[in-house]
Formats: sequence, structure tokens, C-alpha cells
Amino acid sequence: MTDLIDDFLTVLPRVYARDYTVFGAEPDEIANRLNWLVAPARTDVTLIGAVVDDCDTLDVDTIILCGMGGSSLYARTLAPYATHPKRHLVVVDTTDPVALRRINASIDYDRALLIVASKSGSTVETAAQEAFFTDRLHAHHGRDATQRIIAITDPDSPLAVRATTAGWRHVLCADPDVGGRFSAHTLFGLLPAALVGIDVDAHLAAARDTFIGLEQPHQDNIAVTLGAHLAAAAHTGGGVGTLRLILNDPDDPLGLWIEQLVAESLGKNGRGLNVVLHGPVAGDNMLSLALETKRDIDTPHLAVTDGGNTLTLSVPDGHAAVAVTAAVLMLAVALAGRGLHVNPFDQPDVAAAKEATAQALSQRTRLEAPTTLAKALDASQPTSPLAVLAYVDPDGDLAATITDTAVRLGTVKDRIVTVGFGPRYLHSTGQLHKGALVDACYLVIGPQADTPLPIPGRDYGFDTLIEAQAAGDVAALRARNRAVHVVTHQELVDYLADDDRA
Repeated sequence: MTDLIDDFLTVLPRVYARDYTVFGAEPDEIANRLNWLVAPARTDVTLIGAVVDDCDTLDVDTIILCGMGGSSLYARTLAPYATHPKRHLVVVDTTDPVALRRINASIDYDRALLIVASKSGSTVETAAQEAFFTDRLHAHHGRDATQRIIAITDPDSPLAVRATTAGWRHVLCADPDVGGRFSAHTLFGLLPAALVGIDVDAHLAAARDTFIGLEQPHQDNIAVTLGAHLAAAAHTGGGVGTLRLILNDPDDPLGLWIEQLVAESLGKNGRGLNVVLHGPVAGDNMLSLALETKRDIDTPHLAVTDGGNTLTLSVPDGHAAVAVTAAVLMLAVALAGRGLHVNPFDQPDVAAAKEATAQALSQRTRLEAPTTLAKALDASQPTSPLAVLAYVDPDGDLAATITDTAVRLGTVKDRIVTVGFGPRYLHSTGQLHKGALVDACYLVIGPQADTPLPIPGRDYGFDTLIEAQAAGDVAALRARNRAVHVVTHQELVDYLADDDRA
């Protein structure tokens, strides 16, 4: 631990100078990914204000945000802090047809504004969401529909070209030198939030002040301390450790943002941290990170207790808590990547799932028939972590049932359990699954049957797409020699209902 802290303190000035060699010998996926450190100072607040003022001239009460992973998770995190008296933010980060039908039924398109967010501008999920919602806007507004659509993307991306050609109301280009999961304090995270009343000036000021405070290489630098503990937890676990997040509300979307940041940044080359959002708070070789808000503090504090196994990060309350937490975590995770000798800014194994999905989609591959949970568990080691990966509506009742049941299963079997909803997790923990988490038992729950929903302009629907994504990830995981089993959600429920097992 001491060696890690000393090393991080030594390189900290180089990190702030955006010296890519701190993280790797080659500049690819590093040198052009370091502007998150200056994003709070560089993000154009005037532009955001002008876009908000312009959209205020429209009759809008629903902001629809289509995006995956880093393009939408931070805005989702800020949504609960909305203060606009009329507007609310609906984040669409799924291809599940049940979810899309539910969202579609809830929207008054006469009073809706659509934001399509994608760094690459070619993400298959976002493109399908775009086709679905632009079609509905055109049905309600005709040619004027384009004036209710905004793009957020990187310069010259396919989305930027498409949106400009179509004449969308705004085509906003974010800083291309900020990676997706580090884009919290850019247009991706903040424009949707501003449209529902978040004070962007105050939010960025909190983040900017935090980064300034963390620049000093002194022994009580909390990002250095946190980063060292993250790296040490992975080393203690033989390369892959366990990080338990303790939030006031376990369903706080901030947990999803932190999960992606930690898992995708560090989960590669056989190293990383398995992030647990639900379930037991203690266990062997587990590091716990508790987040708490306090009204009477201006700067973040980090307390280390329980022999170094529990960290408590205290931050100011309100949406500033999210800004400060994000700044601390981004710097800590980047440093932890150095400590683990991995590049925290790339995601080499995410492409594997994309390629497998494309192949499954072209061949219309169906998910294999489910097996029993008993067989799946019997085929795994008694101490293996369980990863429940469900292709269902992530905000529906079934998702809540699956999460609760998975947590109970972990408790009964005395195993670490994580829950991810596809295809969202493919842009998050999917990197960890293929890059590091070798010994887990992966339980894939396929999409609900008989829920066809066409994608305008495609020769397949969302039902076909999400099935291909599930089948593709099964193939990608097996190509990495992971133990993958397809089960049903009812199988989880029935297994626990057996008194002999429970």
C-alpha cells in the first residue's frame, strides 16, 4: 500500500500535465483520453445555456435521452435532482421491446424533445433507439419533427453527419479527447441535466474545485489513497478483487455509473474489481466503499476503517455530491489502473461482444434452450462469484424481482453476486467479464418471448436485436472460456422456493 501511495504521489503532477506515459508507453487510447481533468473548466456553459433557452421556446415536458454506457449513465445519475417544474428526463439505455413499449406508452410526443447521444455515432443500440423515436416524432410533427431532436456526439461522427444532413435542431460536438465513461462533466452528462433544471454552473464549479484540491501531492490526498486501496484490493484477490459499494439507496443510479467506471476501466489483462451493488456488505478479500452526503462540508473527506477494508467517502449534499464523487473516483480509478499495470482508458474486450452480436444478428441466431439452475451451480466451484445477466426491462417489475432473487441466491449459497441488465452491461461490466473475471458462474436470462417490436428502416425488430445481443454475449464469454449457463427467471424463483435448498 505504501509503495502504491508513494508512486501515485510522485506521478500526480504528470497526470495533471496529461502525460500519457504515466499510464502506458504508447499514446493510443490514452493521450487522446485525458481531457476529463480539464472538462469542468472547458465545458461550454454558455452554449448549454443557449440550447436550454432555445428549447424553452418549445412546448416540452419530456426529455427523451437515447444512449448507452458513458453517453447516458451520468445524466441518469443527475435525473433525480431535476428541479424544472414541468420537465422530466426519460433515459432509454435498452433495446428490450417490453421496456420500449412501456416508455412509448408514457410519452406525449406532442410535448417531447429527443436527445440522441453517442460518442462514436455508430452504436447499434442508440441507432435503433434513434430510428424508433424519430419515427414517432415524425408521426406527430411531420417535417417539424427535426426541430425536436438534438444530437450529442464527437466531431465528424456518422451521427453528426446524419443529424446535420437531416437538419436537427442542434448538433452538439463534445470534446473528443474525453473517453465515454469519463465524460461526466461534458455535454454528454450535463446538457440533458440542464434541460431538467440542474444548475450546470454550480455543478461544474464543484467538480472543478475538487480537481484543484486533488492536484496537491500530499499524503492525505483522498484520490491517491482511494486509488491505492482499489489497486491493493485487486492485488490481494490475486488480480481480481471485490468492491462493495454502500449507498444510502442501493438503487441510486450513481451506483451504475461507478460500476461502469471501475469495472470497465480496470477489468482487463486478468486484473480488476468485481463491483457489488446489492447483497452482503462483508466477505473475504472484500473492500467496501461507502458514500455519504453531509450538509456541513464543502470539500470531500475519506475515512479508512476496519483495518483498511472499509472506506467512507463524505461529500456535500445535493447534485454537487455527484459532481464531487465523480471527480474523486475518476482520478482514483485512473491511478488504480497504473497500480494494476492496465490502461484505464481502453476497453479491448467490449468489441468482442459487438462482433458476436453482429454475427448473431446476421445469422438470426436464437438463444439456446435454458438449463436448470441446479446444473449450472453444480458445474461451478462452490465459492465462484455469480453474475446474473438478464435481458429484460431494466426498470420494470421483473428486473426488481430478478435482483431480489439473485441477492437471496447469493446469501443462500454464500457467494458474491452481481446483477447486470443487457444490453446495458455490455458497455460496462462486460469488459470485466471477458477481461478478468475468469472464475465466475455466468447465468444469462434471455428476453421475454413473443414481444415483437419493429425498428423503422430495419429488416429486424428489437426482439431480434436483443436476442442476438444475448446470444452474442454467450458466444463471446465462451470464447474466453467462461462458464455460461442460460436459465429463466422462474428457475431462480423456483430454486429458492425449494425448502431443502433454501
